[in-house]
Amino acid sequence: MKRPVLLSLAALMMLGAPTLAQTASGTAGASAVNTRPVERAGAHAMLVDFTHGFMTVQAEYGANILTETFAAALQRSRDTLRPTGKPVPEEVKRGLIPFYPPELLDEVRYVIGDTSPSGVAGFAIRNGNAAAVTLIDTVVFKDESYVGSLALWAHELHHVQQYQEWGVSGFAARYAFGWRDVEAAAGERAKTFVAWYREKMGLK
Repeated sequence: MKRPVLLSLAALMMLGAPTLAQTASGTAGASAVNTRPVERAGAHAMLVDFTHGFMTVQAEYGANILTETFAAALQRSRDTLRPTGKPVPEEVKRGLIPFYPPELLDEVRYVIGDTSPSGVAGFAIRNGNAAAVTLIDTVVFKDESYVGSLALWAHELHHVQQYQEWGVSGFAARYAFGWRDVEAAAGERAKTFVAWYREKMGLK
């Protein structure tokens, strides 16, 4: 609270500065009187600009804190679960290649469930009814029944690529302030995969 008050006080002092300077000079001529409203208007504009700039900085500061906190939680959850992760099943790989590159599939691991009290994936699965959650390069499935879903894999692997493209902090920022767009992109990618797979398999 003290910091905004001090900055606002400084801005108000700037607003009053022209009047003080004019009084000290003892000038009473017409030109001095005529310029005074202009100086006040200029100072008021400075205050408005200062206030707007300060609020923008405060909003950006808050957004940065939220983003970095979320990014740290994603990284921590990933690091907790990754050691128990399993490679993508071979039958799943066969279904996804070459839609997704083999190198990507070799890098990704998956786990079933997340019982850690502060885990991001576990929270999303328990409270958001998510079938799977991607933590950077590790996919967390709600239960074993979802592991064989190629469409779900296609969705989650697009999230892996988003992490690769944006970085963890970039992903966290986009998800925190525009998760619908992030999920929509993964959903569209999954739809494209399904159409590709059906054509590949000669299915109608």
